[in-house]
Amino acid sequence: MSTPTALAAFAEHLRGCRRLAGEPSLREIERLTRQAGRPYPRATIDDKLQGRTVPDWGFVEAFVAACDRNAGGTGDVDLTYWRREHLRMLADLAAQRAERRNAPVEPEAPLEVTVKLHDVGFVVTRGPNGLEEVPGSGHRVRLVVEAPSMPAVVLHALRPVVLSRRETPAGDFNPHLGSVDVRQFDVFLDEPAPRLLPIGGGADFPFKVAPADPEVFDLVVHLDSGDVEWALDLEWTCAGRSGVRRVDLAGHPFRTIADTSTANGAA
Repeated sequence: MSTPTALAAFAEHLRGCRRLAGEPSLREIERLTRQAGRPYPRATIDDKLQGRTVPDWGFVEAFVAACDRNAGGTGDVDLTYWRREHLRMLADLAAQRAERRNAPVEPEAPLEVTVKLHDVGFVVTRGPNGLEEVPGSGHRVRLVVEAPSMPAVVLHALRPVVLSRRETPAGDFNPHLGSVDVRQFDVFLDEPAPRLLPIGGGADFPFKVAPADPEVFDLVVHLDSGDVEWALDLEWTCAGRSGVRRVDLAGHPFRTIADTSTANGAA
């Protein structure tokens, strides 16, 4: 089991516990843990529930007890199941770390990639920490790919990679206007294997970048349903070396919500 899968599976167990307890708010869980003398702030609780960080055993005890008290119990819970699942998660994470230590090192990409969002219309929705503005489908992701030094680098492919997918949340669409055309591609995120297609019969990969000769890509993002976190993998070769460069927003995934306003209006 890979690290993201192990962590995500345990986070789903925690979210299931919260659902069975009546879906208490983060604020209420924070209050219950503080009342029991083992306080955890809302941001920490949310990190564990979303699988962003590894929960220690103390957190698991406090969280499960808080959920039990919210459901009308005393907080005195049999933790045998939780101890087993927590140890399993830790073992899976340790095994994955060992695999990474023995894995061949990915060559560093001789590329500089700048990412900006254009033509963004935001869906205003309510998240765990209040109102959020999330880009709606139809926005553009602009990549400027440069080779800072010789030799030239050949770009073989660019692949969208879905990192998570959820149901489309309720929200209001607020359009923002503006457009710039360069090399344009459609990104289709609904498909099981997301793909890029050149718009209007334009050129497709491979492309070549060299000092003072960059490439600029505009990606028009399409999503008919759901709430998707995703990234891009850019395949490259240079002087006998090859690799894949992950492209995202400074270490954070892109996030897109389906714009259902058109469909709702048509109905």
